[in-house]
Formats: sequence, structure tokens, C-alpha cells
Amino acid sequence: FEPASPPVKSRITALKSLSDAGIATYVFIGPILPMNPERLADAIAPHAQRVLVDRMNYHWKVKSLYKAHKLEYALEEGYFEDIEARLLKRLAHHGLEAELV
Repeated sequence: FEPASPPVKSRITALKSLSDAGIATYVFIGPILPMNPERLADAIAPHAQRVLVDRMNYHWKVKSLYKAHKLEYALEEGYFEDIEARLLKRLAHHGLEAELV
């Protein structure tokens, strides 16, 4: 989402490398973007000891971008509540500590 930021797959590869090297890791998921929370939780759970989750804090900045890509639903309160609940449930299934910030 941020310009020039690495893709999620590259970030997970780095997370795995750090974890495999015995370095304690955590993941920050923020802002909540359109996603499959179960797939993300499954990918990070083996490599992190903790997860922090933050919502979208600047809806007004991305509204036109979301509208152009037909993603307006992802800016609604119900979307955030659903994704948070599903993400936290799946992380708990893996025994991973998660916190909303």
C-alpha cells in the first residue's frame, strides 16, 4: 500500500529467515487492508511470537483509491470488525498472541 514497500510475500520470507535464525519476531498488521485474514494468519503464525493489529486511520486519504478499485466496502466499520475478528480467531487457533492497537 505504501509506495516502494516490499510485497507481503517478501516480508513473510524475511520474517521466516529471522525466526529461523532464532531471533524473536513480531508482526504489525496496519492498516487493515482488503485481505484474506485466515491466509495471512496461517502464513505468519509459524514465524512470529506476537502480532499487533491496527485499523485504517485515514479513511479520507484513500477513499478515492478504494472507490476506483471498487473496494469501498473495505472502509466500512463492519468490514474492520469482521476482519479483526477473523484474524484474531485464526491467530488464537495457532496459539499466537495478538493485540489491537
